[in-house]
Amino acid sequence: MASQYFARTEQGFETGPISSDRILEMVRSGALGENGHVRSEPGSAWIRVGSIPKLKAAIPAPAVVMDDFGMDSADDLGEAKETIENSSSSHSASKPRSPGRPDPSSERPRAKVAKTMALEREEADLNQEIQEPMAATWFDKLLDVVRNLMTASKFEGLAQGLTLKGHVALMLGAAVALVYSVVNAVKMDSLSGFAIALAVPVGVLAGQYVAAKFINAGRAVLSQTPGRYRSKDVFSVISLCYILLAAAALAVSIWGFIQVEQLAALAIGIAVSLALVITSTCFLYPSVLGLSAGGSGRAGAEGVSLIGAVLRSFVAMSPILYGTFTICGGGLVSYSLVRLVMAGWTSPEGFYYHAAILSGMGVLAIGCAIPLVAYFLFVLLFLQLDAISAVFEIAENTTPPKSTTQPGTEVDN
Repeated sequence: MASQYFARTEQGFETGPISSDRILEMVRSGALGENGHVRSEPGSAWIRVGSIPKLKAAIPAPAVVMDDFGMDSADDLGEAKETIENSSSSHSASKPRSPGRPDPSSERPRAKVAKTMALEREEADLNQEIQEPMAATWFDKLLDVVRNLMTASKFEGLAQGLTLKGHVALMLGAAVALVYSVVNAVKMDSLSGFAIALAVPVGVLAGQYVAAKFINAGRAVLSQTPGRYRSKDVFSVISLCYILLAAAALAVSIWGFIQVEQLAALAIGIAVSLALVITSTCFLYPSVLGLSAGGSGRAGAEGVSLIGAVLRSFVAMSPILYGTFTICGGGLVSYSLVRLVMAGWTSPEGFYYHAAILSGMGVLAIGCAIPLVAYFLFVLLFLQLDAISAVFEIAENTTPPKSTTQPGTEVDN
């Protein structure tokens, strides 16, 4: 099986997988320039076309720009071409050359042309390497690492897995909440407490039903609301910002753990950092957000696309956030109930576990509300984005009428 490659033009358009012959055709036709990039597989690093000898040799020679007198600006190149023409014409006039035999008098000028063009290319390569900042290369490598760790398929698998685990954790939390509420009602000898004991698990299970429905609705609205973008560079910058925020959150959590010596601070920081890194994946793979390449590139359209991408990321992340919150809430409720039984229902230490159980129920409620809030934010705000897009389309398609008044004439009112 022939090797497959991926190509990225200087304008940011990507294509692949394609064969090596197709790569060469793109280079020879000028579709893939010297500053384009290729790679052998989706997770590998991009390599500049100008740094690959075989592809660099296939790059077409630049056109010679002539001035008003028909002379090019490169003196050496023009002199060499003139020498080729003079030597070729004089040699052909004086002595016919046998077919297939090279003309020795024209070899030196041709070599001079080739050498001059090679020097120009080397100078262009050097200038390009100088213009590319070293930090950009480092950040590109960092983004490639994130791409390798979390691909689009892994993101979808993580969302589905956390959703299922969130459902299980939510049912566990409902069962624990039922046990806690019943025992608490018996301890307090309160009929109203027993009624609350029955209402809490019902409410939790109803929240699970609502969350599941809105998770499916969010996936449907993303697939049925396609969008387009012109360049992925801005998305790469947004992804990098999320990664830097994740690093900052992790550093703050480590500092907090050192100061207060509480594992909870470290666990929360790690969870927040992972959530931010996973969110950055949405912008590295715009297809996850229902976006595809081919936008118009107008400023207004790009602005609408960026705002829409942020809203889309919230909807795409809602299953992951739902699973994370419900797993944490269910675990907190279960752990606190066990410690409460061990410490004593009415002991001073048990007060903190009562508060922890109630906090865990609140976390479960937040987890159930996330898909609902994400869906309605996306739908309602996208109505405004659609209106803005329509305004830009009308402005683009509307052209002012041409004036038929000749210069220097006046129109009577």
